[in-house]
Amino acid sequence: MKSSADFQTFYKASLLPVLETLEAERKKLIKPIYLFVLAVVVLILVQVVIAMVSDEPAVPVEVITNQGPQPATGGSVSSGIFNTILLGAGAGALGYFFWFLPKRRGLRNRYKNDVIGGMVKFVDSSLTYQPQSGITRDEYMQSGIFTTGGDRYHCEDLVSGTLGSTAIRFSEVHCEEKHTTYRDGKHHTEYRTLFRGILFAADFNKHFKGRTVVLTDQAERALGSLGTMFQKMNVMRDGLIKMDNVDFEKAFAVYGTDPVEANYILSPALMERILNFKQRSGNIQLSFSNANVYISIPVRENLFEPRIFSDMTESKSLERYFDFLQMITGIVEELNLNTRIWTKE
Repeated sequence: MKSSADFQTFYKASLLPVLETLEAERKKLIKPIYLFVLAVVVLILVQVVIAMVSDEPAVPVEVITNQGPQPATGGSVSSGIFNTILLGAGAGALGYFFWFLPKRRGLRNRYKNDVIGGMVKFVDSSLTYQPQSGITRDEYMQSGIFTTGGDRYHCEDLVSGTLGSTAIRFSEVHCEEKHTTYRDGKHHTEYRTLFRGILFAADFNKHFKGRTVVLTDQAERALGSLGTMFQKMNVMRDGLIKMDNVDFEKAFAVYGTDPVEANYILSPALMERILNFKQRSGNIQLSFSNANVYISIPVRENLFEPRIFSDMTESKSLERYFDFLQMITGIVEELNLNTRIWTKE
């Protein structure tokens, strides 16, 4: 695997020239935004001064309630200020949708293709990067890790290829569930995140027919034997399977269609490898389904995106992306997936 020193050499030789070009474009993109905001603020301040020294009529401020518009307490706003705010908001909205968004989209596409794509190839030349593709909702559900596909699903930044004898693919996934509430005489809709992070899939190195799901165990760790009872009552899952490894039992709950097959898949060596990987990666979930191993890794931030309002040539965020790519692609070695069992090729 590549080291941090290797990455710094690659960054200076290959990424920095591209990033300097993108950084110049980024500055051109955000400069008019700052100037526009400054101009609106100055105009509002001028109107405030004019309102203070003149007898200009004021426009009363109203608050919209369920009884209709009601006068607000605490004074009024000069008509000049009011008009400036309206014009600024309108011009800002037009500029955002018809000028800023197209330019940001072009900058983003170049960043993903030239910078992130280059980093993926640097990590391993056999890998390909498709920023507009991802793990589909169907495969997300087929993994068996998740019990619902949600109401809104987005995937992007697909990395795929073959590492040794193991075909892998992973992408960012954001799955949300729609919630509607009724209050103040109106329906209010919001989307709540079910899962956001990386979903990794790889060809597993053993033959199996059923499904085994390994979930980070919160219940037993918090409630002990009572937690085990709640695990057994999970009607959304296959049967609960107890494992011989005490540390693994504390960290994970295992559900599966066949206890014998689950113990065959989760060998003592693999359970130790999974525990080690969990220590570095957090609350991971795994499944063994459709001849694949799936691993979900929750990530809060939107990875592999350019930061429009910060310096693009800054290397720390890119080094963090590099470390994450190394960790994900290292799963093959970490779980020893290239060791083929019997006739599994």
